Amino acid sequence: MMIRAFKIFIPTSIFNLFLIEAAIVCGCFIAAPYLDSDTLPRDFVPVWIMNEGLFSIAIAALTILVGLYFMNFYSGGQRWGRLIVTQRVSFVLGISLLVQAFLSIVRPDWMLPRRMMLTGSALTLIGLIGSRLLFHNAVVNSEMKRRMLFLGMSPVVVQIASHLEEHPEFGLVPAAYLDPVDWGNPGGMQWLGPVERWVQMVEELQPEWIVIGDRGKISPEWTEELVELGFGGVRVEEASTLYETTFSRFCISDWHSSEVLFSDFFQYRQVSINLQTLVSVASGVICGIVALPVIAFAWLVLKVTQQGEVLVSEDRLGLGGELIRLHRFQGRKETTGVWRLQALPMLWNLAKGDISLIGPEAHSPAFAEQLSEAFPLYGLRHLVKPGILGWAQINTSAQAAASYNAQTALEYDLYYVKYFSPSLDVYIVLKALRNMISRPE
Repeated sequence: MMIRAFKIFIPTSIFNLFLIEAAIVCGCFIAAPYLDSDTLPRDFVPVWIMNEGLFSIAIAALTILVGLYFMNFYSGGQRWGRLIVTQRVSFVLGISLLVQAFLSIVRPDWMLPRRMMLTGSALTLIGLIGSRLLFHNAVVNSEMKRRMLFLGMSPVVVQIASHLEEHPEFGLVPAAYLDPVDWGNPGGMQWLGPVERWVQMVEELQPEWIVIGDRGKISPEWTEELVELGFGGVRVEEASTLYETTFSRFCISDWHSSEVLFSDFFQYRQVSINLQTLVSVASGVICGIVALPVIAFAWLVLKVTQQGEVLVSEDRLGLGGELIRLHRFQGRKETTGVWRLQALPMLWNLAKGDISLIGPEAHSPAFAEQLSEAFPLYGLRHLVKPGILGWAQINTSAQAAASYNAQTALEYDLYYVKYFSPSLDVYIVLKALRNMISRPE
């Protein structure tokens, strides 16, 4: 059970949790003036809220909700205890108090009265701790989870089932599978025998979700019955589609040429590319001017502390597979790791329009040739410009980055190409900022 926002799929439970906690935060600050009669007479509170208080309350609530997002409260899969939730919520509330202090200097009319802010923060702390604990209990013990029956097994199905077992917030339970071969119990699933028994098993199990795990094991004669099940409220879809919505990656282990050739997604989007180019070039020019002293200082430090060339240019593949020259500082790992300035010269490529702010990582021709031989769809990643920041980079943890997985990275890149849009770029920037502020879970 998922909804789609920013071109990605979000578990419905996480989205509902955000709405509930947004209502709790707003409700706490609306209730605060009624509990603080020394600041405002209770009879005057409704008038104050409607005239000027609502905007101040909205600023305080928005600050807290943004802080919760950047503290990974809505990334899903957390198993936080009461102490960790209290610590993180308290940290966010502390940041919101600092924002209020800043507003008292620049725009005093936007801030909440001090005692009202403290009262609302205390109520919010209690409310969020309660909602978070209730949410985790509801997710684990929910009777509203949808049971899934897989028709045919494959490595893709094993990945999906294991992931759903580890992430109950999706609200999906891999209950059983039908296949000529017993694959064990991936994701806690039960083997019910060969695929030909699917009609009987559907009647007995009454699943809410049927997944075609291996279309080669599905007889064309079953199409009518599967369509009737779909009209009856049972969701029927292929494993590759579920893989994409579950992992936010394109499934290159299970794809068909018709899906790529006739898909509305893998199409050239001139408007989106032009908009991205405009934003990227403007960002490159502005950031390049602002960072010019830093670039000069970094060049000087590297020149003094090491031997050899400091500024190097490397061949990379750009839009359409055309050759471009990327510039970067060359330094020892310990030097560039501390300063994190190795990519600063790429601002010149950004300003020229060779690369974009958001996009797949630019690969060398030799590496691209290796990957194109291993993966037939590799060339599709060149439908967009390479970027400084990409969907693959922000979804790869530090542990996974140490053991680079070319297939996983390509799946993320192809997902980005498939759903290429300004909204997805915005989400990538937000998630990258969140990863910088709070370590990914």
